[in-house]
This record gives sequence, structure tokens and C-alpha cells, in this order.
Amino acid sequence: MPADRPAGTGRRSALCRARDAQAEPRCAEGADRDGLGERLGRSLGGKIQPRRRAGGPGADDPPSAWRAPGGRARHDHAFPGSARHGAAADRGARRLHGRWRGTLAGPAAACAGRAYGRGFFHPAAARQEKRVSERKTGRERGEEWWQTGIIEMSPGIIRLRGYEIQELIGRVSFPATIWLMLRGELPSEEQAALLGIALGAAVDHGPQAPSIAIARMAITCGVGINSAMASAVNVLGDVHGGAGEQALSFYGDIAVALDQGVALDQAVAARLDRFFAEEKGYVPGFGHRFHPVDPRAPRLIAVTREFAARGVVSGRFADIAEAVESEVARRKGKKIPLNIDGATAVIYGELGFPPPLTRGLFVLSRSVGILAHAWEQSQQSDRNKGPLPREWLWAYTGTPLRPFPAEGDEGPTKGDEGK
Repeated sequence: MPADRPAGTGRRSALCRARDAQAEPRCAEGADRDGLGERLGRSLGGKIQPRRRAGGPGADDPPSAWRAPGGRARHDHAFPGSARHGAAADRGARRLHGRWRGTLAGPAAACAGRAYGRGFFHPAAARQEKRVSERKTGRERGEEWWQTGIIEMSPGIIRLRGYEIQELIGRVSFPATIWLMLRGELPSEEQAALLGIALGAAVDHGPQAPSIAIARMAITCGVGINSAMASAVNVLGDVHGGAGEQALSFYGDIAVALDQGVALDQAVAARLDRFFAEEKGYVPGFGHRFHPVDPRAPRLIAVTREFAARGVVSGRFADIAEAVESEVARRKGKKIPLNIDGATAVIYGELGFPPPLTRGLFVLSRSVGILAHAWEQSQQSDRNKGPLPREWLWAYTGTPLRPFPAEGDEGPTKGDEGK
């Protein structure tokens, strides 16, 4: 060793000094926002406390101040941030870097302890976290994993929204149970009745509806009823089944304008102006590809008016739907009547359901028809029944018949592709 080199400042110490210099700004940056030591200290019940040397260097001192004479590192946990990070983080950092025999003192050690709190793996903290987790009971772990305000359950106890299940059975109808599960409170008898009317109106539309046809085709492939129902429900999207959600959102925009004091006809006209300028397409909830007038819609609006007359609902969404129907007819020059999606959206809006639940309620409703068709098809002998009868063929629009290239042919020359 050269004579002018102090003891303990060899190649290994130089490496550690370099690490300290690199770590110091990173540690200072995160000293006040990470809190690994505090978390470890709390998890250990306060049994391990950090230790600082009286009169020792401060957190703002340079790395050299954290070394004993001769370049040897201090081993008393006295490094910047140790009061925050705790003795466990220091010991873990020195175990992790034991090949330097504790020379990772100073800001580098603080940073090593802090790294776990900043999204990097630190074995000491990970082991401590695992030990704390292992002391928890299965119930405590389950309560941390899932939280729900819908059902409470333990051996011998089932409660839905706080009600004992045995108190609900035989007293609460299926529509009222749906309301309770979704809204958290029991509806009045008339609210439950109106919800049941809307659900019952949309149960089926025959194999003309893709969802029904898919359920029947799936059964002929040999799957179970649950798989057939799942296949059918999965095609209920924005075009088939989702128009009720879109219609209620449309009505809701108009209702907001009414709350702001805008007249009904002006609010409807403004919303339609925006729709035709920005969204185009079909006004959601109006028109039907099969029925000139959807027979379900007028009856649903009439029933809504009856419930409004009894004070069960306000009738506001029925007014909005009829005003939209009139304005669309004026602009188009022909009547485009309300359909099942637009009419059930009126009822769900009157009952206070948000638009996304409108789609879910339609799925519940249509699942009844899907189940009925899947069951009926399962009693028949058809196998692999596709969307077309065997004697009907599709229109082929591809390349006409062409010969397969003979052996040795190089295929079309450049410029002849597609000829």
C-alpha cells in the first residue's frame, strides 16, 4: 500500500465512498415522505427503537462525517433518516450488503432501507411484513381482501343489507329483492310493482333477437344451459340490449337542463341539435327494425302515467320521452316511435336507477327468455343447428375459382398480382 494512503481507504472503501456520494441526494429527497421505519416500528409494536450516538453527525452532514477515523464505517445506526427508518431497516441493509462488512453506512444505508418504501424490494422489510401477515387470523385476512356492504355471512347467519334472510323469505318479492340488493333499502310495494312491470316487458323477442338465437344454437352444440345462457348474455352490448342505458343518459341530459330552468321543448331541441351534430346515428330508444310501432312501449308509458297519478313516480321522464318523440317526428317528417328500450328507460329513470344499471336490469329481464329458449331447445333433437337452414347458402364475395399453380411455376410476375 502506498505510504500516503491512509489506513482503511483502499479500493473497497473507495467504492463505498462512491456509493455514499451517489446515495446522499436520493436519500435527502425521500427522507420526509417515505416512512418505512415508522411502519416497521408500528408493526413490531414499538419493541425496536432506533439508536443514535449522542452528539453524532446530523442528517445534513456529508458522507465523510459518517465514518470513524481511518475510514471505517460506524455501526451504531447513526445515519441520516435512521430515526425514521428504525433499527430493523439498518440491520436488513447491512445483512443485504454483508460482503462489504458494514461499509454501507451513512446515506447509502439510509437509502437502502428507504428503497423498499419506494417500490423496491428490501428483504428485511419483506420478511417483517410477512411475519405480521402470518399472525393475522383467516377472518382478518378475508376482511382485508374483500369488503362489501351487500351481504354479511357467518356460520348460521345470512344478512342482506342488514336484514336477516329468514325475515325476507316469503315477505319480499323478487323485484323488491333486486331493489334491496342494488339500492340498499326496501322499496314500497308500488315501487317494486313498477320495477317488476318493466322487467317483465322485456323478457323475450324470439330468435329474431341475436341473444335468443345464440342460446338456442349453443344448446344444439351440446353445451349446458349455463353455457348457453352465458353465450347469449355476452352479446348484449351497445347495439343489442344497451340502448336502454343510452336512452336514459339522453333523458338525463334533458332533465339536467330542466333543473336549470330551461323549458322542456327548448331542452329537447338543444339535446337533439347536439346529438345530430356530434353523435349522429339513431336516437337511442326510438324506432324498431321489426315493428312499425313496438306494442310494448305505449303500454309501458300508460302504466307509468297511472303510477304517476297515484304519486308513486313524478312522470317527468315520461314527459321527456314523449317530447323527444314529437320533436324527432317534426324534424324527420315521420313518426319514429318509442321502443322497448326507450320505454323501460323511462320507468327505470322514474324509479331513480342510474343509466349503467339500466343495462344490467335489461340483462336480468332478457335472461328469463334466454333460459326458456335454451331449455326448450334442449328438449328437441337438433344437432349443430347454425344460423341458416342447410339448404340456404351465404353469398360468396371472394376470388373466383382459379387453378392451383403447377409445380415449378413461380407464381405471378411482378405487376401481375391480382390480375
